[in-house]
Amino acid sequence: MARRTVLTIVAISFALTLGLSVYLQFVERQNTRPPNRTFAALDTYNDFSWPATPVASTVAPAAPTPSPSTAPVVRIKAPSIGVDAPIITRGLDRAGIMEDPPDPVSVVWYDFSAQPGYTGNVVLAGHVDYHNYGPAVFWDLRKLTVGDRLQVALQDGSSYTYQVASLVYYDAATAPVGEIVGSTPTETLTLITCGGTFNRRLGDYDKRLVVRAIRIA
Repeated sequence: MARRTVLTIVAISFALTLGLSVYLQFVERQNTRPPNRTFAALDTYNDFSWPATPVASTVAPAAPTPSPSTAPVVRIKAPSIGVDAPIITRGLDRAGIMEDPPDPVSVVWYDFSAQPGYTGNVVLAGHVDYHNYGPAVFWDLRKLTVGDRLQVALQDGSSYTYQVASLVYYDAATAPVGEIVGSTPTETLTLITCGGTFNRRLGDYDKRLVVRAIRIA
């Protein structure tokens, strides 16, 4: 009973932290994103996975785009690790938790995060592996290195290029969610997946891997 109570308190604290971050992101998006933009929410990401070893960034940010696209986000490419995957849109569930990617091959863009091409934090997540499937879309995310390039494509054919600035692992139970998914002053891309050791009893990894990249084109 005591263990269940502690887990409940941790879950509530996590949800409150995430909720505040999402609210701040929403306020900024209302001030920066174009009107009449609609998003089709699809699903969620509970298994956030992240040794806290940030790598200093030497990436120069891109010049602002005069008229960024507002088309849906549809694909991510990471050539150095062989990723070329579809992106679907998701948000928060009723408990305020980020929805999971629904399958092993898709990447999720969270609709509370920034639209590519606008100032802010574009947040994507994908599974590292999957039950009865094996290695999933972000299995090799840990093999990215500072300087690698990532490309996010939109439905209208426009695309944005980002350069990896850091890879950091966080303890899943104490990850600074607000900092990870919260707004940024530059055009940033954040990729999230699981890492560390898999706990079979809990059915989850004990770390979350967070990759940060800065837009360069």
